[in-house]
Amino acid sequence: MSATILDPAALEAEGRALATAGRLADATAALRESLALRPGHADTLLTLALVRRDLDDWEEAARLLADACVADPGHAYARYCLGTVLLALGRYEEGMPARLAGRHSVIPENAIPGEPWRGEAMQTSRGDPATLLLHADGGLGDTIMLARYVPLCAARCKVVMAGHPSLARLFATLPGLAEFAGAPPGPLYHRHLPMEHLPQLWGTTPDTVPGREPYLAADPAIAARFARRLAALPGRKIGLVWAGNASFASDHERSIPLAALAPILAVPGVSFVSLQLGPAADQAHDQPELHDWTADITDFADTAGLIDGLDLVISVDTAVLHLAGAMGKPVWLLNRLNTDWRWGLGRSDSAWYPSLRQFRQTTLGDWAPPIAAAATALAREVAGSSG
Repeated sequence: MSATILDPAALEAEGRALATAGRLADATAALRESLALRPGHADTLLTLALVRRDLDDWEEAARLLADACVADPGHAYARYCLGTVLLALGRYEEGMPARLAGRHSVIPENAIPGEPWRGEAMQTSRGDPATLLLHADGGLGDTIMLARYVPLCAARCKVVMAGHPSLARLFATLPGLAEFAGAPPGPLYHRHLPMEHLPQLWGTTPDTVPGREPYLAADPAIAARFARRLAALPGRKIGLVWAGNASFASDHERSIPLAALAPILAVPGVSFVSLQLGPAADQAHDQPELHDWTADITDFADTAGLIDGLDLVISVDTAVLHLAGAMGKPVWLLNRLNTDWRWGLGRSDSAWYPSLRQFRQTTLGDWAPPIAAAATALAREVAGSSG
């Protein structure tokens, strides 16, 4: 950092550039100097908060973001970030409303006509259950995670859902769902609700997450098709996913090259199976020991059928990880340091999926330690089962 720069705006710009370059300690210094010259500047507070989060200082990040919201009450992105940080800290009662209040600054909500649902029991004039339209307004993983609330909603009304077509066949196994449609507005309904509002509506905390039993299942016919192939493989059958959707803003932080998983792939007594779709799936061609049947996967129902016959799924933070957890399949998360809020802090398990185990970065961007830890844990499990 240049000691001659005294302009707060220039110092903030320098801090942003340093953060982008991964020089987080230097970015912190520049942003603190900018704030000393321009106290209470909302954008600088926000930028510094995200740098502190990336340095694993979530408590200071929360304080800085709260200050940013006081300095500029209309700063929707600061409020959204405050919500996500509070949620990661386990402070759901504060974090849920803050995140939802600012969420439109990140993901615009679908403009669905009609009255929003507030959790009440609903009936038609004839006494039949009235229809609630739940519309997916997040990513595919979010939709799978939040589908656990459908049985709760179905106790009060008829539930239909509008979401991505790749989930249609999978969600045929979801208890309480009367119909799955494509993009909103979908079928006729009496009330509607974006799915992202469900945790707040049900007063969810890390200790009261519903749906901790498996709530999604593979179609038996699809599972049988893959089971015949899996039966020919020796040892334990482990599914791998190493990359998410590249259009996600933070994908570069959560996705890794397949080659980085070499310590895991080297564990003996295991047959590895690719669950990777999208452009990153081409990397499987360079790993002859990785069995790749993804050409036969057309949607999440097919993926569930393959997961059904596996012993374990190891994945970065993707929709496939959520699917494995929703099915109750043992699943290991290779997690980045600046984690998504739902995985919490300082824990190796998950409030959302009892079958999930986490292997976390200790330095942002350094995947070697969590991959090595997962490889060691896998080798011990294989040795224990064979012994």
